[in-house]
Amino acid sequence: MGLSIDIAVLRAAAGSDALVGDAAGLWDTARQAKFPGALLPVVADGTLAIYAVAESGLEWRKLQPLLLAFAGPTLTNFTGAPSPLDPAQGFEALLGGAGVHSAARLRPGRFTGGDAAVVQALRRLQAQLLAAPDLAVARPEPTSRLLARLQDALNAGDADAAWRTLGTLGDELRLDALNLAGLEIQILAATGRWDAIRWHPRFEALAYGAPSPATAELLLEAIYRTIAAGDDPALVPILDVSMASMVRWLQSMRRRPLPQRRR
Repeated sequence: MGLSIDIAVLRAAAGSDALVGDAAGLWDTARQAKFPGALLPVVADGTLAIYAVAESGLEWRKLQPLLLAFAGPTLTNFTGAPSPLDPAQGFEALLGGAGVHSAARLRPGRFTGGDAAVVQALRRLQAQLLAAPDLAVARPEPTSRLLARLQDALNAGDADAAWRTLGTLGDELRLDALNLAGLEIQILAATGRWDAIRWHPRFEALAYGAPSPATAELLLEAIYRTIAAGDDPALVPILDVSMASMVRWLQSMRRRPLPQRRR
């Protein structure tokens, strides 16, 4: 957040030298862009208070439910409403003049270890917000768009781009293993690597997994190019029984009609 007063001035007025343990780390929220508002710990007369401040209504609407979830009435006196700032109190007078829209004064409950429990809870909130992805920047791309991008790369003869897109689909678990293998077969075929297709570890699973006519065509081509030595039909009889059975199956899958789209 961006207060109109130097954070060092606020820290000096807050008695931050008296803070122990992790409490001082809460001041970092004042300059962490991912944190809505800031958490400002203060020690006065040996008593800890943590000011949760926001510089706009939008910021407060983001911060308030987080405070309730992590340090609500179970741990502190905070019930969801802002606290009025006292202009006669030095630190609060500074906050009032620093452009603060809303502020809440959180006091730990009077139980053994209350201060430490509240600080630990708010530090956990701070850490989770810092680790959270920025959804405004890292918005996931739809799977359909990734598939279209892969097909565009194949159409343009850009195998490297196709491999990169396939890697994204795999890393983000967008497709199951057989569908990923089917896309890999398409890229290998586009680059003429028929031997890599024929000896692909999922070749048999693809062949007997009801492949699409297009995939069946590519698998058949790989068989003929690697075993039948350049598509010479006279050499097909040398295929063993299991391979001949696979060829007949793939031929039937190649000829099957595509499913009709419902209207």
